[in-house]
Amino acid sequence: AFHLEHWPPVASEWVTRHRSWPSQEVVDRMIVVGCEVVPKVGSCEDRFGWRLSFSQAERVLSCQVGEKARKTYLAAKIFLKRNLKNICPFLKTYHLKTVFFHHMENKTEEYWDNTELEKGIKDFLETLASTMRSAHCPHYFIPSVNLWGEQILGKSAENVSIQAKRGYQLIEELMV
Repeated sequence: AFHLEHWPPVASEWVTRHRSWPSQEVVDRMIVVGCEVVPKVGSCEDRFGWRLSFSQAERVLSCQVGEKARKTYLAAKIFLKRNLKNICPFLKTYHLKTVFFHHMENKTEEYWDNTELEKGIKDFLETLASTMRSAHCPHYFIPSVNLWGEQILGKSAENVSIQAKRGYQLIEELMV
């Protein structure tokens, strides 16, 4: 991996977009942290391909998640492993984390203070179901990249809509 000392222009929208979370102070810190350029793994056609990795920035974000929000994410992760993994094999924990970060941007500190854990979990699962319904999972830092698109998943992207439909229907059935 090669460390970039600057925030990449392709991710500049993330820096300026309106959000409730994280704070501007944290955003400024993450810009300084930068990101890495790492080799693409598993691409037969593109043996010399590279991609941006925001793992350091994601680590900074993870430290900004409060206790109730962290429990919400962990409950959803358990739900994914127990209920969705077999019917939605495309859905990985990285996707869940990405949807969670997008969800967090729309939630204020007051929301987490005033919302019961069960309601927080339900709200996040509704966000996940909505994302699955659209069959479009925008990268957290580069939203023009669909993590469920052919660019990322290759041929298996053809199955996302069918699998996602089964997944969001299951979530909706369990929420009633």
